[in-house]
Amino acid sequence: MAKAKRSSANSSSAVVTPPPPPVVKVVDQPKPVVEQPTKPVVAKVAEQPKIEQPKVVKPPPTSASVAAPPQKFYDANGNPVDTTPMVRDAQGKLVPFNPSQQQQQPSKKKKEVSPTQKIDQPKAAVAPPPKKAEQAAPLSPQTAAISTSVAKAQEEDEHRGTLRTLQGLLLKQRGGPGFGAGRLKPPEAKRLEDTVEEVKSILRKEAGMVEEEESSSPVVDAVVESPPVAVAPLPVVEKVSPPPQPKTAPAVVDPLAGSVACVEAALEMYKESAPEDRAAMLIPLREAMMAAATTTNAVITEREGSDASTLSSTPKAAVSPPQTKEGHPFKPDDVPMMGFPTDYAVTKPDEEVATPPPPPSSNTSAAGNIDELALAASQMDATKVSALLESGLEMTEEITDTAFWAVVNAVDRAEALDKPLSGDVPRMLHHIFDADHRHLLTREQIRTNVTCMMPEQEGANRIGMNSIFDDAAHKDLPLEEGRRCAGGDCSCACSRNIFPTFASSSEINFDTFPGINQLTFNELTTVSAATIIQFTRLIERVRRTIAHEYGVPLKTILPLQAYSRKYVAGTTQQGGGGGEGDFVILHTDEATHDGYHYSVVLYLSTKGEDFEGGDFVFNDPDPEAIAAAKEKLASGEDDDSDWELSREELQQKMRRAGRKFTHFEPTRGSAVIFSSGWENMHEVEKITSGTRYCVPAFFTTCPVPEQAYTQMVQGKPKTDEDIADDWLHLLLAHQQEDAQVALGRVKELLMKWHYMCTPLSEH
Repeated sequence: MAKAKRSSANSSSAVVTPPPPPVVKVVDQPKPVVEQPTKPVVAKVAEQPKIEQPKVVKPPPTSASVAAPPQKFYDANGNPVDTTPMVRDAQGKLVPFNPSQQQQQPSKKKKEVSPTQKIDQPKAAVAPPPKKAEQAAPLSPQTAAISTSVAKAQEEDEHRGTLRTLQGLLLKQRGGPGFGAGRLKPPEAKRLEDTVEEVKSILRKEAGMVEEEESSSPVVDAVVESPPVAVAPLPVVEKVSPPPQPKTAPAVVDPLAGSVACVEAALEMYKESAPEDRAAMLIPLREAMMAAATTTNAVITEREGSDASTLSSTPKAAVSPPQTKEGHPFKPDDVPMMGFPTDYAVTKPDEEVATPPPPPSSNTSAAGNIDELALAASQMDATKVSALLESGLEMTEEITDTAFWAVVNAVDRAEALDKPLSGDVPRMLHHIFDADHRHLLTREQIRTNVTCMMPEQEGANRIGMNSIFDDAAHKDLPLEEGRRCAGGDCSCACSRNIFPTFASSSEINFDTFPGINQLTFNELTTVSAATIIQFTRLIERVRRTIAHEYGVPLKTILPLQAYSRKYVAGTTQQGGGGGEGDFVILHTDEATHDGYHYSVVLYLSTKGEDFEGGDFVFNDPDPEAIAAAKEKLASGEDDDSDWELSREELQQKMRRAGRKFTHFEPTRGSAVIFSSGWENMHEVEKITSGTRYCVPAFFTTCPVPEQAYTQMVQGKPKTDEDIADDWLHLLLAHQQEDAQVALGRVKELLMKWHYMCTPLSEH
């Protein structure tokens, strides 16, 4: 990461510029007034006694007859100094200041005033001689203050960069989950030592413990005392105001400079790391990027507000730099950044960025506006977000995504420091889950209502699963209307629903969420927190969709199984689910497992791009085809063409006899959600090439026995911190565990799912 530049002993000194000639103003009384030059170069002018009448000014003696009086020098505070100041010559080298050489320059000579000089006409003021090109103009107090602010902001950015560099190196040296074995290479170890010394120097300086180094010939801001200059009195004339000086535009502090520098430094560290060590650099890199995104959002918010307030009065007004409440230029540290905090609990800044009130719209409520909601979400301020949502505001998809990454950021930081999760983490996740479901309701949904069906014979589902689980037996199983829903409380309504865009491409991106296409809750040790939370987020989105679609109370629906599934062309599938395979035979989910009451398949691949074949197919009885077959059989007709068919062709004909097939071609992000009874028999056609990824999940309405919670180490959560603790230990612990321990953890996770994914008020 970026290193802060070291400050040298001469960094605070300025090159001494001789003071300009005194400026004489016309006053009401006939006495000369010499205007003091503008700081930082101050010329002391001895006070002149009141002149009653013109006096003869003798020319100053030459150096040949009288020795020049000793020169006096002063520092920037007006204190006399004994040492000769140093100045820079034309080549930029430091040389002792020579007053005689300075006075010998033509531009520094004073024009003598003759006592008998005749003034032909009154003048408003004696204008100073024109400035030479090489003479630096004195800075006005306003410009000097702006320059000081710019320098201070740059120095603060450099200090933050140094602290972030130290943070990244310390985390890498510490090691642990996500940070490798905790060993630094020799160049990195040397960089760590140098950075520690630099940080110690910064801290000493801030504490006032650093003394400036002294040299034998120090460079000081010297002020040369010029001899008094006598000026003949001028007649009283009318005052004339000086022409207005052009205003210097104030320097604008770039609020993104520090964040951009952090991202560049993090990228540099990532590139310089060895391939085996790069995994440890991902968290600092994401920290820097998230901080830059937070700062960018705040700046955009401020500028949009500024545009809205100025457009009505000035159509082409320039956008002013962002301002804080006190009117100071906005700086990157006004919002949380990847700094060097003492702990990683995310808190709101001491001072929120002021935003002009926007025009009335649906995005404004009594508690705030949509921009404040976005800022609070990016800062993980769950309390502020809750208040704004309760006032009537709604999280957009962009704000929801910002909130999600703020949660991931908080989880990663807590894990890096081995600290418990804040209660704000589940509270923010609950808002994200609510927003996800609301957004889904605005997208396309294709619903087909079907009649609920179940086997006529009691226990036929077990027979179908264990004994005669094949196409012929299953499709010919006698059915009757009704919903079995063994052990649960299902809706009497049944349907199948297709959502072409259940999840966006960015939500299931394999690079952003590595391992999401092969995830199982039983093995999470090497899976990133972002992938785990995103997978959980998608499953919760399905759960809420089922509750809404079928009118079932949300608290009665729990996931019974959810995992990522891979279908590979050329492999053999055993049974109706499980490992890899290139097809799935005809089956009913509730026949596979009594507790499967609602099913979903979320697709992570696209047919025609990632694979060929592999259609999801609903296999239903075809009344018309069945009636035609019966009529043909009754007439005694015989189809001799069957003898010419191959065995596979004959099997396919028997499979299709009296059936109607409804195909769905998978696309990335689409989903099929349906009731799990015999009304929705389905299969997956054989994949002819490529690999097909999807997420099958099955939900139950069977209640969890109360005694199950009492047998847990921690039962039902009673506070937000309890919920956060469940998230940490059941999903995000990244601990090595054997298969038996993992199985117990997953069971507890599924039983506590509703308590983890909803606020306390809905438990």
